[in-house]
Parts: sequence; C-alpha cells; structure tokens
Amino acid sequence: MVGAIVMVFYCLNRFLHGFDGVLPREFLLYHFGDLCGGILFPIYVNLVCIAAKSSFRIDSLGKAMMLEALCSAVWEGAIPLLWRASTADILDVVCYFVGGLVYWIMMSLCNTGMRRSVERDG
Repeated sequence: MVGAIVMVFYCLNRFLHGFDGVLPREFLLYHFGDLCGGILFPIYVNLVCIAAKSSFRIDSLGKAMMLEALCSAVWEGAIPLLWRASTADILDVVCYFVGGLVYWIMMSLCNTGMRRSVERDG
C-alpha cells in the first residue's frame, strides 16, 4: 500500500506537475524522484525477496540505511565514473537516506497499528 501511494505521488509530480507551487520547483524537478526512490528501494527489495522465497527483509532502520548507502554508492559514486552523462549529486544521496527513514517510519507505524488491532481483536 505504501509503495502504491508513493508511486501515485511520483506520477502526480512527474506527469501532472501536481505539486507545483506547493514545493520548490528545483526540488520537484531534481530531487523528489530520489526521495520517492529512497522509499521504494526497500519495498522493491522486500518484494524480490518474497518472490524468491527468501526470508530476508528490509525490516529495520539499519538495513534500510545500508540499502540506501549501497544505492548511493552505485548511483552517485560508480555510475558517474562510468557514464559521462551522469552526475553525482550529494542532495540525491540525502534524499535517498531521508526516503529510507520515511520508509522505516511508515513501516513502524503500520506494524504498530497491526499489533494493536491483533491485541484488541485477539
């Protein structure tokens, strides 16, 4: 569900410019997608692990931050060295990590809500 909401926000920004006038234009053009990506990376990894029948999950803040560090190293470190059209941007790295933090907060809130529901209905 979280991933679907993030994808809707991404598409609203990318294709309909739905946040123009609400957030700074430069952020929307150059960094909003990276923030969304930071939220979606752990969700994607979890879906791949489920499909592969692996028990591994990005289920802690530490794992989420490690994934964001790996993505940052590849996309903002290695790729710009290998592909001339790509540029490294430290603000993209910040957005990845903030996205990972948002992912962890959202998952923590969802898990807390589910635990309360189970305890109440239990």
